[in-house]
Amino acid sequence: MTENNDSLVCDVLPLHPRLEPYESLTSFCTRIGQENKVKSVAGIAELLFPKTAKRNILDLSDLPPLSVSTISIATDQSRERIYESTFYNIAKNFGRATQPQSLSRFLNGAVYSSLRYCPYCVQETHYYSIIWRFTHIIGCVKHACRLIERCPQCDNLLPLLSSPFEIGVCPLCKCNLVEGKSKELSNIERMSTHLNIEDMKVFLSPNNYPNKMCVGNILKIFRIYSQIPVKTMSKLININENNISFFENNRRNKANLSFVEALEYIKILEIPFHKIIEMPFISDNSSETIFIPSKTSLSEIGKDDVNPQLLTNPFISKAIDSRQKSPTKLDYEDILARCLKAEKQLIDSGQKLTVTNVAKQMSVSKNTIYDYPEIRNLIPLKFNNKNANHKYSEETIIQKIEAISEKIIHSNNLITFTLISQQICIQLSTMLYYRKVRNYIDKLKIQQRTIWEDSYLLLAEDLLSTGHHSSTYILENLGLWQKQLKYYPRLQLLIPKVDNKLKNKKSKKYFFQNMDGQQIEIRKGNQ
Repeated sequence: MTENNDSLVCDVLPLHPRLEPYESLTSFCTRIGQENKVKSVAGIAELLFPKTAKRNILDLSDLPPLSVSTISIATDQSRERIYESTFYNIAKNFGRATQPQSLSRFLNGAVYSSLRYCPYCVQETHYYSIIWRFTHIIGCVKHACRLIERCPQCDNLLPLLSSPFEIGVCPLCKCNLVEGKSKELSNIERMSTHLNIEDMKVFLSPNNYPNKMCVGNILKIFRIYSQIPVKTMSKLININENNISFFENNRRNKANLSFVEALEYIKILEIPFHKIIEMPFISDNSSETIFIPSKTSLSEIGKDDVNPQLLTNPFISKAIDSRQKSPTKLDYEDILARCLKAEKQLIDSGQKLTVTNVAKQMSVSKNTIYDYPEIRNLIPLKFNNKNANHKYSEETIIQKIEAISEKIIHSNNLITFTLISQQICIQLSTMLYYRKVRNYIDKLKIQQRTIWEDSYLLLAEDLLSTGHHSSTYILENLGLWQKQLKYYPRLQLLIPKVDNKLKNKKSKKYFFQNMDGQQIEIRKGNQ
């Protein structure tokens, strides 16, 4: 810097206004052009962005330029201050790339492409704020008014950077923008806008978060603290779980959340981001690692020990209530007694006796029940069925099936679980519950298929002896489909198959291979 001090002084503009806090880059360029009497956008490009293509300057929309060295020297501002007037810090804080093309995709749908302003702020400060660019900022908190999006006279959208350069004047019709009338904000809108603006100030500022974490890392810690599963968050904001995981772990090379989706994520937490980073388990810089409460410490937390702002979140309040209702450790006798009590309550209320319902009735997780081997072995037999109060035992059902087994096997009806259930007048769910019953019915199915296969073999041998070697013709006479042959392996070996490799297209002849391996020629049309 000392070697180029002379050239540095000569390159500084004679009139270089001071960059105001949260002023947009396009507003700063407009004020530079106004004070230095620059007549066109091309003049601004040559003066402040000589290394940037002119077509990119025409589309300048507060995205960080590829080079800010010239404008930093010309206006006697540090590079950090120039970057603060763009969306550069948002990209850094969210762990995203700062290139204009990548950053514009991240901010898609989150910023307006035209100018929005508060007439009272423009009259007082004579610059445009970058915070006004965001779509979820609907007004000015200081003056309790909505932002104006169009010229009050010509009703056109206002360009971000256009000549003639003059703050508070429409470049299209030369109308005084301060004269525009704005609607008032309601108290609720004013409060929500205030919280959104405070969040945007944090996002637009350099990263001063604990341990230099990104926004996604901080939100992950608070989501875990709030006991909100990733699956629940995914359903609430309608985003894939993997995308949320990539956002929380700052995976740049994977599909990630956009800025609009990140704002929805924060909205679900119901606590502004600028309040989240002030919380003790996040803002504690005394230790190198961020403190994440363990399950043991969380179970000891009560509502009196939690920041009152946290209790406004229904997820945190519900999590604390559930932890206080259920003890952290249960002994064998206690959990067994509670299971029996839960069984009785579910039966009286007519609900299904499942492990999930029993655990819910006990106010514990399913893993708590499965942690006890003895009870775990008893519960599936007692609770995992849809109808716990079966009228028939396993032996009774098998006896009923044995009484009709001979009749069903030799009938023309295919044995199925539904058919047997109808024959013995017992519910299908009750029958399927018992493993021995299922195995016994499978044996009956095999016996019936064996009897049927014997009869099919006799018929197939008669057809083959009469010279009918077509598999299609044989299956039609047997009343079977080609797919059903897999149930009859002996029949599948007997019926000849067409050898497509030996098919002669010119003579339209087909060759079949019999059981002895001999090839039999059959002309088309012969059966």
